[in-house]
Amino acid sequence: MHHKNILLVSATTRLHDRMRELSHAVDVSIALANEETFPQAISSGHEFDLVILDGEGMSQDTLNAVDSFVAENGFIPMLFIQDPDKLATLHMPMQGKNDFILSTAGAAELEVRCTLLLWPGEESAPADIVTVDNMTINLATYQVYIDEKPVDLTLMEYSLLSFLA
Repeated sequence: MHHKNILLVSATTRLHDRMRELSHAVDVSIALANEETFPQAISSGHEFDLVILDGEGMSQDTLNAVDSFVAENGFIPMLFIQDPDKLATLHMPMQGKNDFILSTAGAAELEVRCTLLLWPGEESAPADIVTVDNMTINLATYQVYIDEKPVDLTLMEYSLLSFLA
């Protein structure tokens, strides 16, 4: 897995803490936009690998603008966040790889759904993760963490550590 960029479009701040947790759990950067700042976010020159769209309080004009942006950029995957009581009104685009999640879902489910959209087919299997005390080695991504902080190693150091672990 390699670094990805996510654009969160939300009329509220209810997801900001979850996005912070997500950026700590997986290798992503998150840009935040609301209805007013969405045009600046998409014209900033950043390339986004996933658009997360919070349906709460979003105008139809903004929803249409997001759909147009996604289509014009090769159908970037989208994750819709919908309140359970408004699930019947959810309309997802027919083209592109899209998914949805309820606003009541936990951080773990959000992480899994984002991972599936960002790295299809590259998900780490449990056998790819080796944990020894406070050290975690991801054999699929060649990443090492101690106390959840990344550790920079040379190729020889990483090879020896992963072999011994």
